[in-house]
Amino acid sequence: MKRKIMPALLAIALFGAMIIPTASASSPQIIDSTLNFTQSFSSNNNHSFTHRHIQWTATTSAPTSGATSTTFIINLIPGRIHGASGVGERTIRRNGTSQVIYNNAGSGVYHFRFIKTNDGIRIVSNNVRMMSQSQPW
Repeated sequence: MKRKIMPALLAIALFGAMIIPTASASSPQIIDSTLNFTQSFSSNNNHSFTHRHIQWTATTSAPTSGATSTTFIINLIPGRIHGASGVGERTIRRNGTSQVIYNNAGSGVYHFRFIKTNDGIRIVSNNVRMMSQSQPW
C-alpha cells in the first residue's frame, strides 16, 4: 500500500509544480508614462507589449477657454513605422479619466498616435498607464 501512495503523491506534486509557472506567466504587463502635447503627434516611444490585449488609461486635463473641441483621438499603431495604419482610433475627452481597450491587438511593438484640433490648447496627464494581458478586459 505504501508503494502505491508514494508514486501517486509524487505525480500530484509534479503536476501542481507544472501549473504554477503558467499562472504567473499570464500576469499583466504595466507601463507608466506621461502625456503633454499641443498638436497632433505620433509618440517616439515604442512599447513592446507581451500580451495580445492592450489597454490605455489616463486622467487628462486641458483648459476649456479657447478650445475648439472637448475631445482628442488616440490610435494604437503596430510596429515602428510612423506612417502605418492603426489598430483602431478611439475618441476620448480632453478632461477627465479615459480608458481605451484594444482586445486582440496582438503582442508586439506599438506606438501611439494622438490627434487633436490645432487650437493651441495643451493636453496634460501625469498618470498614463498602458497595460497588456493575456485575457480580454
